[in-house]
Amino acid sequence: MKHFSDYASWLLGVIDSSGIVRDRSAVARVQKGRMRGWIMAPADGGFAKPGAPAMGLIFLDGAFLRFQEHVVMNRDASISRLSYSYHYQRPDGYYFRYDKLEHPFADPAKHIIEPQRHLHVAQSAPRFPTHSTNLTEVLDLIKWNFYRSSIYR
Repeated sequence: MKHFSDYASWLLGVIDSSGIVRDRSAVARVQKGRMRGWIMAPADGGFAKPGAPAMGLIFLDGAFLRFQEHVVMNRDASISRLSYSYHYQRPDGYYFRYDKLEHPFADPAKHIIEPQRHLHVAQSAPRFPTHSTNLTEVLDLIKWNFYRSSIYR
């Protein structure tokens, strides 16, 4: 993939081939030149509060995934995700969210240093340091943990 539009089209194919997404109509992209842009669902971005209505990618059982990625296509055809957020929420309110901050946050007065890549599970704190991830990996994680019995029969 050489251009952001190639990446965005490829990502829609990943979503469609997952077999667990019922509605992807909220996916939007904001292209900033040929090599850079944002892809997100829903288009207004932002974080979902626990108990929020389903928005973003809607799954077969009504769960949803709000996500956003700030992507740069490199000259060697690799992809750099400068920042991302993948917030998956179940109908019962359980959620997890992977975040990568473009600029790590630190508040020395409160002795808080937020990991650049971190995971929230069912509450906003603590923030667990984690690896770099991507939408494909998150969809695989969701499929394996929440839809295994309906997909792998």
